[in-house]
Amino acid sequence: MSYFLALDAGTTSTKVILFDKDGHSLATSIQEYHLLTPAEDWVELEPDQYWQACLDGIHQVLSNSAIHPDAIAALSVSSQGETLIALDGAGRPLRPAIVWLDNRAKEEALHVAKSFDPDAFYQVSGLPEVIPTWPACKILWLRNHEPAVSARTKKHLLVEDYLLYRFSGRFATEGSVSTTTGYFDIRSGEWWPEMLGFLGLSSESLPTLYRSGQVIGTVVPEAARETGLSTRTRIVTGAMDQVAAAVGSGNIAPGIVTETTGTALVLAATVDQPTYDPSKRFPCYYHALPGRYLLIPYCQAAGMVLKWFRDQFGQEEMARAQDSGRDPYDLLGELAAVVPPASDGLVLLPHLTGSTSPHFNPGREVSILASPWLIPRGILYALLWRQ
Repeated sequence: MSYFLALDAGTTSTKVILFDKDGHSLATSIQEYHLLTPAEDWVELEPDQYWQACLDGIHQVLSNSAIHPDAIAALSVSSQGETLIALDGAGRPLRPAIVWLDNRAKEEALHVAKSFDPDAFYQVSGLPEVIPTWPACKILWLRNHEPAVSARTKKHLLVEDYLLYRFSGRFATEGSVSTTTGYFDIRSGEWWPEMLGFLGLSSESLPTLYRSGQVIGTVVPEAARETGLSTRTRIVTGAMDQVAAAVGSGNIAPGIVTETTGTALVLAATVDQPTYDPSKRFPCYYHALPGRYLLIPYCQAAGMVLKWFRDQFGQEEMARAQDSGRDPYDLLGELAAVVPPASDGLVLLPHLTGSTSPHFNPGREVSILASPWLIPRGILYALLWRQ
């Protein structure tokens, strides 16, 4: 058993990679899904979509690698943060997942902000602002607007937690993905009793906290039948995707800073103790490594804007890509390559779902000064010019 499966459940796709014991990638699969936006500020996805993406990805990498499932020693999951999944007593989802980009809980966020001293909230949670993104606000929204669902909810999970449950049958989570719930204490590494009391939650309605990289069980028979994996394969806690990216980039000690551009754009700096910005511009996360923390300013919509643009304006490129076997993003990049530098001043601000660091604003009415980041704009210019 000398191979390992890594799953990353992102905002718009799930990536599955098979590694050997030396860290070499043997096979990769990307399974996309389309987010639901049934109302203004609502962003949802059926939880089974995450699971199905995992199944399809695992089947694909096993087929492409020809590695026997019995040879896979362990499987671990990283995921987006903040996406809330409510389960009933039988472990079944009660409604679509409320994705982290969702901003419906604005009134609930104001209620939480008025109920807790802002400095105390920052010190405990590591979160500089109370915004609708945090699951604490989403849970209040469910209680206020979907009381029947709220009453039937026995477990409140994040995406990583949900997939660990589907694979292992156990309710488990870890500190890095739990940081931005609004009810996790980054100093103690435990749930925050005062916030749980405010939300009317018991710790039994939340998964058990483990360290990143801990074995929580093995693949349960039902998951083995669906995935083709062995029941001997261990299930291991992972990390919030941006924290996992920092670790994978070697960002594990103070003095190191890394940047990732995925759905979101994220800067990460490792520190050895909880560290707070007096101006409250960025959060402090629980690290995947014991005794470490991460300062993470971020922009919610980076690569996601590119996907949105591809879907809205790149139909011709997607059709050509399908016929030629190429990636539509490569075709869009070729268009951008012939555009003059700086696109004659055309700028696209990536605030499709509001802005975060350094100015937190869940609304879309954000000024140009609200973000230091500009999404690559040559593609936009090229396609608008072509039109």
